[in-house]
Amino acid sequence: MHRAITGAFTSLAMTFVVGCSKHAIDLTIPEIPPSEDSLLVDYLTQKVDRVRRSPDSSLHRGQLAMALDANAYREEAVTVYQQARFLDEEDHRWVYLQAHVYAELGQTDAALDALEMAIDLNPDYLPAYIAQGFWLNDIGKETEAESVFQYLLGKSLTPINRTAVLIGLARAQLRLDQPNRALATLREGDVVDSEANVKRLYYQIYQDLGDLDTARSYLSADTEFTEIEWSDPVAQQKLNHVMSFIGRLRLSEDFIRHQDFQAAADILEHLRTIEENDAAVLNNLGIAYMNLGNNERALEALRHGYELHPSNDRLTYNLATLYDELGDVESALVMFEETTRLNPYALSAYERQMKIHVAEGNTAIAKRLLDEISHKSEPSAQIQYYGGLLEGSEGRWQEAVAYFQRAIQLDPKMHRAYINLARCYMELNDYLLALSALDHVQNQEANFPEIGELRRLIHQMMTTAR
Repeated sequence: MHRAITGAFTSLAMTFVVGCSKHAIDLTIPEIPPSEDSLLVDYLTQKVDRVRRSPDSSLHRGQLAMALDANAYREEAVTVYQQARFLDEEDHRWVYLQAHVYAELGQTDAALDALEMAIDLNPDYLPAYIAQGFWLNDIGKETEAESVFQYLLGKSLTPINRTAVLIGLARAQLRLDQPNRALATLREGDVVDSEANVKRLYYQIYQDLGDLDTARSYLSADTEFTEIEWSDPVAQQKLNHVMSFIGRLRLSEDFIRHQDFQAAADILEHLRTIEENDAAVLNNLGIAYMNLGNNERALEALRHGYELHPSNDRLTYNLATLYDELGDVESALVMFEETTRLNPYALSAYERQMKIHVAEGNTAIAKRLLDEISHKSEPSAQIQYYGGLLEGSEGRWQEAVAYFQRAIQLDPKMHRAYINLARCYMELNDYLLALSALDHVQNQEANFPEIGELRRLIHQMMTTAR
């Protein structure tokens, strides 16, 4: 049954006019659609009641706007932010947060106009400029975006915000057909290329430079578009107002993504008291507890989830992963196989199966899995690596070399692939190439004790061969 937000439809001091410098504005709280989520209804009702008791308070009005915004009532949030702005024209928060809602609604021009007002009110709030740069990029104003990002590089920025600025600047330069400058921005800024959005940017840069081999090395299964993130204390205040079930669930997923697993577990345990059998809650709870090292609670949540939702491939995959980490290889394989049955394109499940079978010496099964993957998608660097191990285990050194080379092409920092490539070249009596592969690992300052022993063996074999 849907419940209405108490007081949402009442007339609320219909019009205020404060001083001759202000225009009249309707301060009636907009109609808030009813909801089945009792937790959300109760929370919004409290916020509405506070506004009713203090109709001239910009703070209470702004907090109601944040509550609406955080729980996806965005059209209503725009109206209430406007009311909060009217009540306190000097507080940059309300117009700033209103700008973000406009952006989420796809109204980028309105977002930039509001953002300009927020910057005028508080020119020292640097996250506003970061948003401005990305939004200018979004509407094709790359030259203006580049100027904003260059301005920010002259300011004192936190590491995460500096990285966001460098990525935004490189994007603007790439869109201005300046791939060399974009590459220099990332390289000179020491932007780590482990994140999917950065890999995608490097891929585009090298494509534009015509270096297709290097471009392909950045193209892998995890290079789907992801949002660029930066620290924004004002926008983050909205998190305190997320109260809907789905909103809290998404918030838990944000905490998991940022590796704050205890905060995620706390939220999920509360959600479980509301919906004890929800598949997403149980799955995320299992992930949180796994990362907290509480395998007993993780196992309970994931098993319960699987019993209730046996066709949910995320639950089967995470349960399999936990079994694998607990050393229960047999149960892990059953669940990984179930995952690929439910979702034939769950490549990571194939990957984990291959890892187990290679370790167990089940080469025939591992090769069958490799063949299955090859028919579904371009195998990942890890799959190519396992392919090399399989071929090497059967003495097919040339075939193993090809697999290891493809793994390196997809992931140039896969040090183990270089080491095993060196072993293959040793078997093929190509000692100079073997040393070259080991040099590559050492040049990347990777610490592998076996490299010294391999070098000694290679030099010994070279001496014997003379």
